[in-house]
Amino acid sequence: ANEIGLKGFERNEMEVRVKSSVGAAVAPVYSSTTTLIVTPYLAEPEWPVIYLVGAAAENEWDNSKATPFFRSETDPFVYTLTSNLKAGDFKLLGVLGKWGPAWGMDTKTNDTSAKLKFRPSESDPDVPNISGLIPADGYYTITVSLRDLTVTVTPYGAATGATTYAAMGVVGAFTDWGGKPDVALTKSTKNPHLWNGTITLASDTELKFRANSNWDNNWGAGADPASWYGKGSSGSANLKVAAGTYKVQFNDLTAEYVLIEQ
Repeated sequence: ANEIGLKGFERNEMEVRVKSSVGAAVAPVYSSTTTLIVTPYLAEPEWPVIYLVGAAAENEWDNSKATPFFRSETDPFVYTLTSNLKAGDFKLLGVLGKWGPAWGMDTKTNDTSAKLKFRPSESDPDVPNISGLIPADGYYTITVSLRDLTVTVTPYGAATGATTYAAMGVVGAFTDWGGKPDVALTKSTKNPHLWNGTITLASDTELKFRANSNWDNNWGAGADPASWYGKGSSGSANLKVAAGTYKVQFNDLTAEYVLIEQ
C-alpha cells in the first residue's frame, strides 16, 4: 500500500486480484477484482511528536505553545501525556504552530474514549474538537494511538500526595556531573510535575534529570539509553545524546522524557 502511493493514516480504496501461474507455457489466470478499504502505516509514524492544544491545555488554543506528548517505548504509534488538565475540548497537532496535520473527534465511543478524525494539512477541512472526555479539572492521562486512530482519557490518581520538587535540572558530562550548575528546567504553570527547557550540547554526551541540584532524586534512561524518548527510573543508566539543541520535557510523576531536536 505504501509503495503504490496510498495516503498514510487514511482510509483508501485498493482494487486487488490474485494471479495464478504454473509456468511460461501456460497463460496465467486471474481472479475477479475485489475492492478493499486499506489504511496504510509505516514502521514509525510520520510525526515524531504530537501536541495537545485546546481549552483543556495549559496554553489553551495557542498552537505555538501546545504541550508535547511523550511516546511509548513499546509502540511508537502510541503517545501519552499525564498532566493537570482543565475541563474542556482539545485537539492534537502534528506540527507545533500549525493547525494541520491535526486530529479531532470522529465519534465518541464511551465516556473516556473516542475515534479520531485526521486533518492532513491546514488547507483541508477542519476537524471537530475532541469533547466530553475531560468532564472536570484534574489529573488525567491522555493516550493516543495513531495506529488505531483512538484517544482515551483516564483519571490519574497517583498525583495526590506525590512529591513536589522546587527545582528540576539536566546534569551530565557537559556540567561536569554537578561541578557546574545544572541546566534548569521550567515548571509548568498548571502542573508542578511537568518540566520544560532547552539544552544545547556542543558534543555527544550523557545526561540525567535530577531534582534540587542533588542526587537524592535522579532519573536516567528508559529501555534504550540512545533514544530521544523513553520512560526512565530512579537512578537508571545515563541517557546518551548526540550534539545539538533540544527542547526537553520531563514528567517527574511518570519519569517520561522527550528530547525534541531543534
